[in-house]
Amino acid sequence: MSTILFYDSGMGGLSTLRETIKRLKGGRFVYFADNANCPYGDKSPQEIEKLVKERLNWLLKRYKAEMVVFACNTITTACINKIRPLYDIDFVGTEPAISLAMKNSFSQHILLLCTRATARQSRVAELIKRSGGKVEVLPLSGLAESIEKNEEEEIWPYIEKICKEIKKYPDIDAIVLGCTHYCFIKDRLESELKTTCYDGNQGVAKQVERLLNKNGQKPCKKLKIKVIVSSGEPKVKKMYQKMVMKIKV
Repeated sequence: MSTILFYDSGMGGLSTLRETIKRLKGGRFVYFADNANCPYGDKSPQEIEKLVKERLNWLLKRYKAEMVVFACNTITTACINKIRPLYDIDFVGTEPAISLAMKNSFSQHILLLCTRATARQSRVAELIKRSGGKVEVLPLSGLAESIEKNEEEEIWPYIEKICKEIKKYPDIDAIVLGCTHYCFIKDRLESELKTTCYDGNQGVAKQVERLLNKNGQKPCKKLKIKVIVSSGEPKVKKMYQKMVMKIKV
């Protein structure tokens, strides 16, 4: 049975893993959170690529995964195309769901929330151009880290900032969550902003399923998830494991 490695800077990718498990109805997964270096969103593409290469080499030697999912928009847009050729396995990336949001937008005017690193990438500019509509980009430096640390008092000012941005453009009728961490406040954002939010998690799940079928592989019927946190802190690992236990097939 196939082992699938999910890689993120922290807990954000658990939202992607959850959608994938829902679709596959099981599976064997290794979830790696590089929380010792979280957030990735304020790092340069060169820093991100170096971190990912080092950690991925160690992970693949140890766990022999048949597929890697970068459950992180920042990693995907910054370096997936440089990482892919180095390994003879399938890679699935997570990109801002700009196309999906635009398809559901009546005004064809949407807002992209993302990290600074994601906002700078040429891949994002390409996705915006391809969408055919108007996309406002709002980089939110620090929000992913505040969500990771569950700092409620730090999260609220970001929501206020997003509200101000929305008021500038009254016709915006869709928001793209361009960071998997943001999915953990999706319900709150939709409630406060009265606007539908879109993320790329379902697209990732579909792609994982497609590649498994293409390769004639079937997910393990019994769900198995191993959690690894780069900080090695028992308290943090326990928190992640509690979150994983809430994921249902």
